[in-house]
Amino acid sequence: MIFVVDAEAGGRMLRAGRLACPGCGGRLRVWTPARQRQVAADGARITLTPQRGRCTACGSTHVVLPAWYVPRRGYSIEVVGQALLGGARQARVRAVAERLAVPVTTVATWLRQARRAAGPLLHHAHVLAGHAVGNGRSPAYRSGNVLAEALNALGDAARMLADNAASTVRAVPGPGASGVDYLSLLAARHHSHVLRGLHVADPDAALANAPPWHVLNLITASQGLLRPSRV
Repeated sequence: MIFVVDAEAGGRMLRAGRLACPGCGGRLRVWTPARQRQVAADGARITLTPQRGRCTACGSTHVVLPAWYVPRRGYSIEVVGQALLGGARQARVRAVAERLAVPVTTVATWLRQARRAAGPLLHHAHVLAGHAVGNGRSPAYRSGNVLAEALNALGDAARMLADNAASTVRAVPGPGASGVDYLSLLAARHHSHVLRGLHVADPDAALANAPPWHVLNLITASQGLLRPSRV
């Protein structure tokens, strides 16, 4: 699977044969569409029919998914994220469910699975962002609330990734610019490597301005925000 920051740009790249396979780096060509999904987002039910590409080099197929889609869930990342945030703040499950118009059992399941996944997600955030996790935040945030700690760490990692994307865009020399900024080129190459490892494509360099929950979803989508799962 591949997650695209801008779904329209990702679709254009796929049709043009310019979307890279996250496995081998080969080029994808349009394949048969993936199955339809019904997703609640922005207060409405959306029918999502993801495109799918097949690698011309290794033959593997990949579903191309938008940044707001949470694998195997019928709700967008904004809805799931708000539920997890309510759980991290130790709000009553029923109150969170009623506010989001989601069944109580669904919210309870999300929170249970997120707490079980908190340890691996916290480790993932540290691997991805290193010293940026917890930087500038009081040590008091380590309260024993594993869900809050994981969300804080993932938020730090998401901000670092968005900041790196913005720096990469600024580092691109304009017409007539002289000299080569090798440090910026190395940073841009590292950023591209990180995105590929996350199975994320950003053809229009939209990551720097993407909604925070979308970025957080992108850094966890390949392994599962709630639990590892297949798309």
